[in-house]
Amino acid sequence: MATSWRLAVAQYDFIVSTFTLCVVPSPTVALSNLTALLKPGGRILLFENSRSSNPLLASYQDATAGAASDFGGKGCVYNQDVSGNIKKSGLKVLEERKYAAGLFRSYVCDRE
Repeated sequence: MATSWRLAVAQYDFIVSTFTLCVVPSPTVALSNLTALLKPGGRILLFENSRSSNPLLASYQDATAGAASDFGGKGCVYNQDVSGNIKKSGLKVLEERKYAAGLFRSYVCDRE
């Protein structure tokens, strides 16, 4: 017999998500769902692939993201606007750090 389970809303003080948003069909919906799991005052820590802040690298990412996702990238769309998705989801960025010319970014977020 299959067991059904659901996570209770407003249950967690801190949620950590790494390299997730590039593989989900709707990053904004995923972030909204994570937000619903936070207790008031809770935080979400993200470490994600991101569109580079270097124009040359960003152009390369834009040109290759589809093919890389399909062939060997395990579905990861690595040129997403993570900051924009965070804002659309109703989260507020408290801290953002860029690594490797912005190819990777970490975020500390809470509810707006």
